[in-house]
Amino acid sequence: MKKRRTFMDEERLDERQEQTLLKMESKAFWMMYVLLAASVVIQRVLFPSKMELAAGEGVILLLMSVYAVGTSLYHGIWDRKIAPTRRNHTIISTAAALISALCVGIVHQRAYHSWRGTLLSVLISAAITFVLCLFILSALAKIFYKRTDAMENADRFDRD
Repeated sequence: MKKRRTFMDEERLDERQEQTLLKMESKAFWMMYVLLAASVVIQRVLFPSKMELAAGEGVILLLMSVYAVGTSLYHGIWDRKIAPTRRNHTIISTAAALISALCVGIVHQRAYHSWRGTLLSVLISAAITFVLCLFILSALAKIFYKRTDAMENADRFDRD
């Protein structure tokens, strides 16, 4: 049976153009990711009682996150510049806790005008965010190391 040709059968890009296209797509993905995350945070801070405003963006952001993390781990890739170390996990978790504390502090202060309650909310939010982020990063690092070991063992097996 003869295969039908479609308009997408031929490669029309040379190697340089392919690399440029991949860089453009990567930048577009991360720009969209950051803008969606900022949109969710801004909507949460400006309209704390209307969570449904950011629900669509939140779902898309969650799906993008799961896809990016899942495919990166599957292919044995952690990051270009940041190694999966405990020190880096602590730094990232601290940054996430500070951002969470800032957002919770703004929302709580605007809603209740109580410094004592705001401080307590900020501390609880920061602690929970820090612990969850550190746990998730550590679990993902463990999965990453298992996956890279499995890939290296498969490569070693293929060579033998």
